[in-house]
Amino acid sequence: MALPYFFKDVSLLITHYNRSNSLERLLKIFKELNCSFEEIIVSDDGSLTEHLESVKELQYSYNFSLITSSKNMGLGNNINKGQAAVTCPYTLYVQEDFIPLADFAKHFQDALDIMHKRKELDIIRFYSYIKYPHLKPFEQGFSEMIYKPWSLNYLKIYFYSDHPHLRRSNFIEKFGTYTEQVSVDRAEYRMCISFLQQRGKGLFYDDYQGLFEQINPEAEPSTTIRRKFTLSKNPFIKFTRDIYRQFRYNYDLRFLRVNHGFAIKSDIAKLRAEKNTFIDLSKAIINKFLSLFVRIFYPQAVREFKQFYKDTYYCQLVQLKYLFKDYFIRKRYKSISFNGEFAPELQFVLPFAYWHFKNGTLDKTISSKLTRELYFFSKDHQESFEERSNEGNYNFETPRILYSHNYDMSKWAQVPLKETYQNSIYVYDKPILIIANRYNMEWDDAPVSFLSIPVLRTIITKLKDKFTIIYNRPRSQNIATDDSVIYDLHEYEWLEKEHPEVILMENLYKENKAKANNFNHLQLMVYANSSHFISTHGGTGTLASYFGGINLILSKKGPEHHFNCYQKLYPKLSGAKIVHAKSDAELDSAIEKCLLND
Repeated sequence: MALPYFFKDVSLLITHYNRSNSLERLLKIFKELNCSFEEIIVSDDGSLTEHLESVKELQYSYNFSLITSSKNMGLGNNINKGQAAVTCPYTLYVQEDFIPLADFAKHFQDALDIMHKRKELDIIRFYSYIKYPHLKPFEQGFSEMIYKPWSLNYLKIYFYSDHPHLRRSNFIEKFGTYTEQVSVDRAEYRMCISFLQQRGKGLFYDDYQGLFEQINPEAEPSTTIRRKFTLSKNPFIKFTRDIYRQFRYNYDLRFLRVNHGFAIKSDIAKLRAEKNTFIDLSKAIINKFLSLFVRIFYPQAVREFKQFYKDTYYCQLVQLKYLFKDYFIRKRYKSISFNGEFAPELQFVLPFAYWHFKNGTLDKTISSKLTRELYFFSKDHQESFEERSNEGNYNFETPRILYSHNYDMSKWAQVPLKETYQNSIYVYDKPILIIANRYNMEWDDAPVSFLSIPVLRTIITKLKDKFTIIYNRPRSQNIATDDSVIYDLHEYEWLEKEHPEVILMENLYKENKAKANNFNHLQLMVYANSSHFISTHGGTGTLASYFGGINLILSKKGPEHHFNCYQKLYPKLSGAKIVHAKSDAELDSAIEKCLLND
């Protein structure tokens, strides 16, 4: 027997049309799962008499309110009148052809708790035919849906769905009523548009077919009919359909006022909207042709990485519009803004900004907190972002984004961090060896490329007589964090007990003999005095490559391997010798060869 779950403040709203047996099955399984709600509302869309009579009979067993219609008015009207009858703060919306599965109750309670805590959320989705294309891990098995305007995946538009979901009952006040007297798909589509127009926020359950199942038996089949054109897999039809969708989505996002037709109030606003729509459509078409170009000229490229080939060409095309400003006019105009992850900022954005500084065209830079010292050359640097984000990586105004098959970049210059921050304070009897570690979530999963305590023990034992070892693994309070979670390796206690000769970067910051403005500033000063580094994948290894000398990087997997970043990109940052180790054993061999016997 399942534990009893009473979902206070929740109305279960079920829409029904001519499938009374399916409705009974749904209500029965909720009861078997010991799930009860503050109220249950069944909204009927003018069902045939035999079905309506059966629904009325079910009221005696399941105690629900029945909202009827004299004739069939479509799903939009059915949801509207059902939602109007809701009296609770939250609505669980389910169509009658779904059933909840065994794990529903626990995870629905998790969703309800999240909605209580996160007031900005409008919807939490539990079911889908396919995964929403752009997700950021959240908690409790849910992910945040991210709308990416420039993504070519048309499924991005389905931020909202009529499939089972939890929402706030003021949903219609914020997003408008459902469009009536149109097809089921059209009503859902227009609510999707409204949801995006009003900047709705929502979560998506990762196991998106693990809480509900859709069942359409032969006796009560689905009544939804779709045109063959929308389902065809013919390449030409699919290409034409995708172009049309990109145009239609962008047009509707700017002009469609749900349930009020097409209207823009002022002529100026209309012209601006039309211009933006044209720009968005142009970008979509360019992206389509670049995708085709990559397929033709790079047929052997790994499918999951082809996007970055296309992104390379797109970045190059974007720079063409600045040709005269950058090479002929050469006046200060360039404002560079970036709030993506630390590694691409160091790889592409910082050298891009420095090139514009040397070119005389840099006006201002905008980045995350604690970055002023990185942009020491910028006369107007603003620290506007508290956190870094994955979405911020996709700034096509920079020479490259994330990864590329071609690192022969224009408008890119080495940034002299070593020359700028070298000092006489952090100088020791033996040369400095920086061990730059990290212990973070990687690719939404457990840490992969990190220096474990056994590996640290080997490194320190072998090198402590030759080098002054400084250990650095920044904690979250000292840096601008991104989407990845920072875990505790528990190595600090071990180092202080077993290897007191190792200097901890965070202890240097506590002393702050150099009067550094922040932890990042201190890192630059200490790193600038070193020419020997052992580092790890990501921003940790990128920063350590800015100071010449030699940098041994432990990176066990990642797109960097496919694109040969450690051979083609990282050495360009300062001329440093980069040695890439793909395993702990390879790192140990590299230490013997490059640091002990150099």
